Amino acid sequence: VKLWCWGSGASDTADIYLTKDASSPDWEPLDSITCPGGGAQTIVQAFDVPKGTNQSIRVNFRWGGSASTCSAGSYDDHDDLIFTVKENPNFTSPPTPAPTQPPTPVPTRSPTPMPTNANDGPGPSGPQTASYDAALGAPKCSYGLSCDSVGLLNGRGTMNNGVEPNRPNTLNPLNACTDGNSGSYHGDESIDRIVVTRASGGDG
Repeated sequence: VKLWCWGSGASDTADIYLTKDASSPDWEPLDSITCPGGGAQTIVQAFDVPKGTNQSIRVNFRWGGSASTCSAGSYDDHDDLIFTVKENPNFTSPPTPAPTQPPTPVPTRSPTPMPTNANDGPGPSGPQTASYDAALGAPKCSYGLSCDSVGLLNGRGTMNNGVEPNRPNTLNPLNACTDGNSGSYHGDESIDRIVVTRASGGDG
């Protein structure tokens, strides 16, 4: 996550959440990370991908306050990025063996990703650039190695010199989480970019 942090950054925190269903989000908290410094900063959060086709990350970037999916501060920014996960429909979990004394650990494995077409092979389809999904209210990527919001989240609300495209870029457009509008671009808090990258495992 690329952020612009105010002052020393010590008062700014990014709350990071994941939902496995972007159409009906139930946000699972991943972490709350304080800016490591002022100005342009990048923070990284690792997470496991649950089952679900259209998943989303939410970043709730706030000045002060406490962890929230939608804080109400006038300098707060909230953005979602939807990414598509493709699984092999033929995958089945390993069977659980009959109980023994002591129990034998059951090995686990990740589902094998499906190709996007007959010529793609078994791997993901490469880096993806998000486009705005008006129905869901946030940027969305198709299946691939990574999902990059590029400039779609840059800025915050209607802040001076930093009006965010398609604001507020949060799921559920009829009940979206709106941004604070105080301050000026790259003088005060904003989320500039979110990138989700597949590090390992079989899901994209």
